[in-house]
Formats: sequence, structure tokens, C-alpha cells
Amino acid sequence: MKSIRILVISGAIGLLIGAFFTLRAYTIAGPSYLLNDRVIAKKYLLRGPERGDVIVYFDANKNSVAVKRLIGLPGDHVKMVDNILFVNEERMNQEQEYPQEFSQVPEENGLGKVIAQEDVFGCKHLITYTPNLIPQSSFEEIELKEDQYFILGDHRDNSADSRFVGPIRLEQIQAKVVW
Repeated sequence: MKSIRILVISGAIGLLIGAFFTLRAYTIAGPSYLLNDRVIAKKYLLRGPERGDVIVYFDANKNSVAVKRLIGLPGDHVKMVDNILFVNEERMNQEQEYPQEFSQVPEENGLGKVIAQEDVFGCKHLITYTPNLIPQSSFEEIELKEDQYFILGDHRDNSADSRFVGPIRLEQIQAKVVW
């Protein structure tokens, strides 16, 4: 009985230590989050980043960490036409949401005219944009090379993502947002 108690306590301590070294809190904003929301992110240990993950990555241009959604993996072909995303020539569906359902979102979050649920290969998430507001609402197809990842912000009008800074590398990806 004593050995089981020691085993359980050791396991609990191991989990706490593991959580301490793999979990971290970050402050972010976007349509999926409110300004200054905090998220918990977990370091990738056993598997690498997957399409649809919300990731924390090092933004070399800003010399700080940022949070974006991972859309394209090495070898993928990514393009956008009038805010409609295509990955490997497959159109990612968007279902319009009712803006009145987002009336509690503060004005400073700056939601676009369109709020939609985007489905990227089964990963459904909210996005927002205003049609034809920025030139980057459309871009030609790019092929991601080895070790290149394409990221997009869920607030498409206000996001310094791969449309502006190009693909990111695996070494820049620090963690997956888990809460």
C-alpha cells in the first residue's frame, strides 16, 4: 500500500514538473480572443505542429512572440482569392456568422464586416475581415519549401502574418495554444 502511495505521489509530482516546463501563459488579441486575453500554450514535445493549430512563434520582425493559426505545412500550396483560402487547390469553406452574436466584442478589437467560421481540413475556427479592404485579401499560390510553414491571423484585416512576412520556419514555432 505504501509503495502505491509513493508511486501516485511521484507521478503527480512528475506531472506538475512536466507542466511547469511545458506550459506558459501569453497575452494576445484577435477575433478568437479579446484584447489582452491570456492563453496557455504547450511546447511541442512528442509531435510537431499540425495544420489548424494556434501557435506561439517568434516574430523576427518584431523581435517578440506572436500568436497565429498554422495553415500550411512544408510541401503545401497556399493561395487566397477574395479572402477565400485554398490549400493544395482545395477551397476552404466559410460559413457566415451573424454579426449581432458578437455585439459583446469590444470596439477596439476591430471586427471586420464579415465574421465567418472557416473550415481548414476539419479544423473550424472564426475569422473576420472586410472584403477588399487590403490588397493581401488575394495572393498568388505559393509552394512551401522544406521547413516552411504558412500562418494566418484570424483577424485577416489586421494581422502581420505570412501574407506580409512570408513563411516561418519550424525553429520559430515555440508552442501550441491549448487554452
